[in-house]
Amino acid sequence: EKNGIPGGAGNAVARVPYRDDVREFIDYLFRQCLLKQVSFEWYRETGWEEMEEELTRGVYDQLVIACGCETDLSMLPADQEARVIGAQDCILHEKPAGKHIAVIGSGYKAVQTALYLQACPDQSRERAFLASYAPEYSGFAEDIYRKRENHVTLLAQGQRVGGGFGKSLRWLMVSDLKKSPVALVTDARVEAISEDSLSYRIGDEEYEIPCQLTVLADSWKSDPAGIKLKEACPDRVRVIGDAARPGRISEAV
Repeated sequence: EKNGIPGGAGNAVARVPYRDDVREFIDYLFRQCLLKQVSFEWYRETGWEEMEEELTRGVYDQLVIACGCETDLSMLPADQEARVIGAQDCILHEKPAGKHIAVIGSGYKAVQTALYLQACPDQSRERAFLASYAPEYSGFAEDIYRKRENHVTLLAQGQRVGGGFGKSLRWLMVSDLKKSPVALVTDARVEAISEDSLSYRIGDEEYEIPCQLTVLADSWKSDPAGIKLKEACPDRVRVIGDAARPGRISEAV
């Protein structure tokens, strides 16, 4: 495991609203592994050539590749100066900087990423304190709070958002999206991404928005090296889950 905790992409799913059950399930599976005396190697990022060598030397008899998938950033029409990251990196790590942020995708992960980036720290206690003890500074503080807020635009390729989950969860998610300041644009096709702007097309009309960071929450791909390793050692290697073929997140757990 290249990280220091179990769960992989499930850790990102566990942060999706209304999916606390995913975190509980990951913890349950980890406890079962410990009871079955499964050993873990943390912070180990292994190359396929190294794994093939260890198979050849008999370090392992069988290899099961279950490393998931990642977003294919190469499909975006982005300049070299443009800041583009995947949704996985965005959610699992610290919020990236960027006053104007575009999220590309129409699935549940795209919507959750947009809501995550739009969310600001709760300032209610600070506001209450200033209102009680320093009301003359309340206006100045509000200006600071507004400057901290991100402006997030969700660019969906289709007419609907929230694919990959059941109707009930989708209704909750769409409700959260409507209540948030996130700007939703549907039927959008991204044309170009530069260092400080993004242009997209809806039908025959082209639009441009300010954008210092683009987050791709679509176009998932598996690592082809894992498939090649299975072809080299067909009797000793299995590829499972998203490592074999990216699927719907609702079917992962």
